[in-house]
Amino acid sequence: PEAEVRGYVGYGLDHLMRTLVPTAPAAEAVAEYREHHRRTMLAGTRLMPGVGDTVRELARRGYRMAVCSNKRVEFTRQ
Repeated sequence: PEAEVRGYVGYGLDHLMRTLVPTAPAAEAVAEYREHHRRTMLAGTRLMPGVGDTVRELARRGYRMAVCSNKRVEFTRQ
């Protein structure tokens, strides 16, 4: 449930791995997660309905835009 997931969000990846995979060495779990994320995140990421059209229209109108994300910079830029 969303309420349960929210309890794990916002404390960093190291904390997440220590909490969800307590028997695994945290540094190894983090490294495996990051490698998996690097391989799968683009294929698994979808824009919400209407976002692509909205961004294109805002750009056409000359609005300056930015992206705010809790992802690492390398993933956000991709």
